[in-house]
Amino acid sequence: MGKSTYRTRRWGKDLQIWMVEGRDFRSANNAPDGTKKTIWGAEQMAWFKKTVAASDAAFRVLISPTPIVGPDRDNKRDNHSNKVFTHEGDQLRAF
Repeated sequence: MGKSTYRTRRWGKDLQIWMVEGRDFRSANNAPDGTKKTIWGAEQMAWFKKTVAASDAAFRVLISPTPIVGPDRDNKRDNHSNKVFTHEGDQLRAF
């Protein structure tokens, strides 16, 4: 795929921003929810957790193309705040 589509940028001492990818690694929306269903993919999720844990920025901002905290509209079936990606969404919210 070439250069990674997810990344983090640091601005000065106090601010770090994470920009994640929600298209390249995602499972089908209609796949059963569980440990293997993903929007971010295992590699990006591990990278995110590792880099956030290592950051000493006072302000840490996540920019995500899909909602992580909801609720979103009841008829939506494509993001972490809905029931179809509950397992991965719960992991993110617990982190």
